[in-house]
Amino acid sequence: FFSGLRTGASMSVSGKDGDWSHRGAATSPLDLLVLLGLAIAMLLVRYFLIQTFFRPWAIKVSDKKATDAETDAALVKMCKYMWHGLAYLVMWVWALCLYVPQPWAFSVEDVWVGYPHDPAGKAIFKGIFMVEAAWYVHGFLESLVHDRKRKDFFMIVLHHVLAVGLCVGAFWGNAHRVGITVIVEQDLSDIVVYASKFSYGAVAVPLFRKKWVHTLLLIAINVSWFCTRVVYLSMSVYKGW
Repeated sequence: FFSGLRTGASMSVSGKDGDWSHRGAATSPLDLLVLLGLAIAMLLVRYFLIQTFFRPWAIKVSDKKATDAETDAALVKMCKYMWHGLAYLVMWVWALCLYVPQPWAFSVEDVWVGYPHDPAGKAIFKGIFMVEAAWYVHGFLESLVHDRKRKDFFMIVLHHVLAVGLCVGAFWGNAHRVGITVIVEQDLSDIVVYASKFSYGAVAVPLFRKKWVHTLLLIAINVSWFCTRVVYLSMSVYKGW
């Protein structure tokens, strides 16, 4: 992605043949303000949903009452699982709807044809890239407030910073085909992970107390993670090497 960022930058100043700026989705300094605005909006939506829906539901399905710090921490986690699972589901469906109609979809070879890609075709992806980048800015701010005591706090923050850089770099550097492909395969496994975490904590739901359900969820996590983040991502990187 960062190689795409460099390539896109060089092509934008290389002359008539390489200058695609008039043909593609325009970028401007205002995009940064929009991105920050989206991140703040996500934090506000997060607060509203937790206070209105997620926390009452978490108390109900986890069969707990927020009477002590330990129980309250468990409810905070349940709310996070619901918020993140819902957000990833919405972003994944949106990205999938944009991705599937493309002639290069689901092909680890065709996605790289013509790289760096003509920016004339990336306008339809700008919204999802902006939202994905804003999501990780939101995650960075969220971690500063709620994850400071975690042992892997710095790794989480670094992950968010790198994710923002990759989303912005992929779009601005005309690697939008590869970027949308990665968004689709990465968000899918995130949905499975957060759904499984929520199910594990929802002990008041009889179905989720059954051992075979936990086994199936564990298998689903491993299968989705291996197929998307190990196999498909590795093949995509190899083909573009």
